[in-house]
Amino acid sequence: MCRAAGLGPGCVTTAAGAYQFIKPTWERVRQAKGARKRLVDFSPNSQDEAAVRLLDEIGATPLITQGRIGDAIKVASKTWASLPGSKAQQNPRALQYALDRFAEGLMLYEGNPGLEL
Repeated sequence: MCRAAGLGPGCVTTAAGAYQFIKPTWERVRQAKGARKRLVDFSPNSQDEAAVRLLDEIGATPLITQGRIGDAIKVASKTWASLPGSKAQQNPRALQYALDRFAEGLMLYEGNPGLEL
């Protein structure tokens, strides 16, 4: 990953978790803001909540709620290097792959609201 990002040998990244948060991003989105409480751990639930917060921050949430998933992916590709359209050159996936994974995730939550955007 480091070489693909243009970084030299010996590069160390802080990317971690299901969403590959880097430390500065995690520290920012985990803070309390408005009605949202500070995230106190790095559990799967906290990572999901942080991802929702980041989607809000970058303006992808309205696109998602409008069903404009392709547009949301385009916006989010500036943040997540593996999404289609990313300029990070870190093995981005094809748009259809991302849309298929979104559809699979949506089916998992049918009848179980899970996260609220």
